[in-house]
Amino acid sequence: MPEHDQLLKLSEVPLKQKVRIKHINDQLLRMQLLNLGILPEMELVIERIAPLGDPLQLNVNGFFLSLRREDAQKILVDSIAADHLVDK
Repeated sequence: MPEHDQLLKLSEVPLKQKVRIKHINDQLLRMQLLNLGILPEMELVIERIAPLGDPLQLNVNGFFLSLRREDAQKILVDSIAADHLVDK
């Protein structure tokens, strides 16, 4: 498992980059995401960003979720190789 200093905040990930959730730095947010079935080690893609930069639309296992940028800053992810970029 990568060290935390090698991980990215979800809010810093470019569009269409596939990432894997590694850590959620907020207990309440972690519980909310767990209730939605979103677990550490799940892969996701940022599909869209609203015109003013908030919220982010995520694709997690084929379903879409909107997440505030403030919450995305609390989620650490591991980038999956650049050759795994998702085409539209």
